[in-house]
Amino acid sequence: FGGYGGHGKSSNELFVLDFGTALTHRNDIGEPTAPTWSKPNLKGKGPSPRFDHTSTWFPEKLVILGGRDNVSMHNDTHHLDLATMTWVEEGNSVPPAYSMEISNHQSSAIESVPNYKMFCLTGKKGLNEYMNQVDVMDCGSLVWNSPTVIGTPPTEREDTAMAYDPKTCKILLFGGWSNRWLGDTWTLNVSPIIGPPYACTSVSPDIGPVFGDSEISIRGMQFKESSKIEVRFGSGKNEVIVPGTFVDTKTITCQTPNFETYGAMEVDVRVNIGGEGWTVNKMKFRYFANTSAKNCIAFGPGLNPTIKAVYGVEIPFLVCAKDTCNAKRTSGGDGFVVEVSKEDDPKAPKGSVRQVDNDNGSHEIYYSVPSKGRYRIDVGYDDLGNPREVVPIRGSPFYMDFMDPWTYQRTQGTAPLKRKNGCLTSVGPHKVCLFGGDTSTVSVLTTGRDGWSWNAAEASGQPASRRDHGQASATGGTMVVFGGTLLDGGDETNDLSTFTADAENPAGMWASIKGIMPYTPLPKRKAPRVERASIAAAVAPLPTHAEEGEDEAGGAAPSAAEGESAPAAEGEVTLEGETAPAEEEEAPAQEE
Repeated sequence: FGGYGGHGKSSNELFVLDFGTALTHRNDIGEPTAPTWSKPNLKGKGPSPRFDHTSTWFPEKLVILGGRDNVSMHNDTHHLDLATMTWVEEGNSVPPAYSMEISNHQSSAIESVPNYKMFCLTGKKGLNEYMNQVDVMDCGSLVWNSPTVIGTPPTEREDTAMAYDPKTCKILLFGGWSNRWLGDTWTLNVSPIIGPPYACTSVSPDIGPVFGDSEISIRGMQFKESSKIEVRFGSGKNEVIVPGTFVDTKTITCQTPNFETYGAMEVDVRVNIGGEGWTVNKMKFRYFANTSAKNCIAFGPGLNPTIKAVYGVEIPFLVCAKDTCNAKRTSGGDGFVVEVSKEDDPKAPKGSVRQVDNDNGSHEIYYSVPSKGRYRIDVGYDDLGNPREVVPIRGSPFYMDFMDPWTYQRTQGTAPLKRKNGCLTSVGPHKVCLFGGDTSTVSVLTTGRDGWSWNAAEASGQPASRRDHGQASATGGTMVVFGGTLLDGGDETNDLSTFTADAENPAGMWASIKGIMPYTPLPKRKAPRVERASIAAAVAPLPTHAEEGEDEAGGAAPSAAEGESAPAAEGEVTLEGETAPAEEEEAPAQEE
């Protein structure tokens, strides 16, 4: 790609050389194919004409970095998608620019797992300002970084010869120009960046107790079976190496080592298979100090004795887990045990408890009790030891009094008459209306801090008395009434009316809604006619564990009297093919 064409001309053309069979050392290939040059048709804008740039390759991408023309130097990076021969110019795959304008440098993309790493070394960034820094781009994330390099670097230079030795994982540099021609040779060990031919991608679980002995699974790629698999847990100079177990090409398992010598901290997890080198991906594992029951605290409404709690309703509190250093835990998995029992009767039914682990050291506890009285709430921590021991947390046990949630409310004014099939509807913050089931007018119950009182609203415009109607509240203190069965005559109706309660007085105003599409109920359905033989088979009694034709006592089963038929059970079809009607019996009104 590109280059200097003489007479001040630079190029941005791309040519491809197909080697044909020139690099094939086989005798069975038939007629040999000569190498062929071609100029592909590229899509997109691509780099401007330039020379003294570098080009390299990683899977499916050709990379052009830096360079210069007769006017200026460049710091842009371009990727050519080799599958479509298109310059990548939009989306997340657009490569970032280099940190400075550069030319006469060296770059090479080196295979690494999971992503290739592209190295950029030496070069010139000014008129006579030479370089010897090392920059690396991850070809997956497209992020540049400048790793720390150990040792004395070579003299700054440009036009250096560079090669990579995959066996030793070293980059070789030879010679170059630094206001004079150089003939020295240097090597750069890049194994800490390239890593071995396998990689780790995740650790699960990624947190565990500082005393270790937790099994974790290390997920990755290109793992292989070996007699020696090592897993290193380390942070700075603090590290412990344990053996790993090969599961498959994507999984290695191991037991976390005891880290109490170094304390609770976050460590890097690396893998070494068969001595081929430690993985370079930074997989993290977090050690936490053991939870200490005496340091854990609990608080909230469910443990506050000044709260007026009622039975049958959940009430919450929060448990904050702390470790042996009295530091708040930052992860979940702690085994807290909560038991709610009646103080004066331990054999009484216990309260129901549910827990929510927030996975950050806090645990939400919700509980309810089945009856009123004083209850004891025991909160303990299960240390998961052997034998099991539940240790009470700080302040446990706690005590709470629970009241009956139902309260008999005394009211003023004339209460409505006893009735059935009435409807009670809220029409505002402190007003409730009772209508239906009786010939009375609307009864308005006003609730407030000064007491509750009943009042009868005016009957002007009130629709006919009814029962079994639909009734609901609407905005603006309005109650909507629809349909029902008229008390006078028992006819069904489908009229629609509203009652708007007065904000200041118990009175209100009825209104009839006209001009709407009438509600049409579905017609009543009759049971399908069924042949007599089919009915007889369908309603035939099933045999019981007693002998057929005998009752449980061993006697003959009684039969219907001759000439009489057994009454049809509710919902059965009769021989005429119609459902036997159920008699509607009105239940008597209950007296207080």
